[in-house]
Amino acid sequence: MTTNATRDLARTPIRKGRTEETRQLAGVLGRAFENDPLSTFVLPDRSTRRRGLEALYRLVFVPDALRDGECYTTTDHGCVALWKPADQPRPSLLETLRLTSKIARVLGRQTPRALRVLTYMEAQIPREPHAHLMLLGTDPRCQGQGLGSLVLRETLAPLDRERVPAYLEASTPRSRALYLRHGFVVMNEIRLPGGGPPLWRMWRDPQDPQ
Repeated sequence: MTTNATRDLARTPIRKGRTEETRQLAGVLGRAFENDPLSTFVLPDRSTRRRGLEALYRLVFVPDALRDGECYTTTDHGCVALWKPADQPRPSLLETLRLTSKIARVLGRQTPRALRVLTYMEAQIPREPHAHLMLLGTDPRCQGQGLGSLVLRETLAPLDRERVPAYLEASTPRSRALYLRHGFVVMNEIRLPGGGPPLWRMWRDPQDPQ
C-alpha cells in the first residue's frame, strides 16, 4: 500500500468496488472509523471495536452500496466511499427487520444503542431527493495524502452533471471542514440520544463547473 505523503493524485484512479473485495473494503472502513466519536459511542469497548465495525460494514453497509453500484475506492484501497443513490426507496418493514437481525448478530448487547442511533439519524434525513454519502473513510496509513478530497471530488462530479443534491452527516470537526471545502453547508448540529456525540447535518446543492 502506498504510504508516501507526496502521492501523485493524478495517477490514483478511482473505480467502483467489486463484490469479491467486500472484506477488504470493510477493513479499510473499520480502520478509518475505529476512533471516530460515533464508533466509540456505539462500541465503547476498544478491544472489540474494530472487529465489530468491520463485521458491520462487511455484512450491511458495503453490500448495500455494492448492490446499488455506489461503492467507490482507489486502486490500492486507500480510501472508500459508500453512497446511497437519490432514487433509492426507503427500506420496507421486512428489510428493516433483516437489517436489525444483522446488526444484532454483530453488535450483541450494544444493539439497542446502535438501533436508537440509526433510527434517530434516519429521522433526520431530508425528504427531498438527494444522494446520501453514508461513509467516506481513508485508511490511517494513507491519510494526509488528499485521498478523501480526491474520492469526494470524483464522486460529486456526476451528481453535479445530473443536478442531484447531496447530504451527509459529519462526525468530527475535521471531516466537517473537508466537506465545507467541497461545497457542503451545515444545516444544523444534532446530538445523538443517550448522551452521544454531536453530528453535523450537511447539504450540498449541485455546483456549476468551474
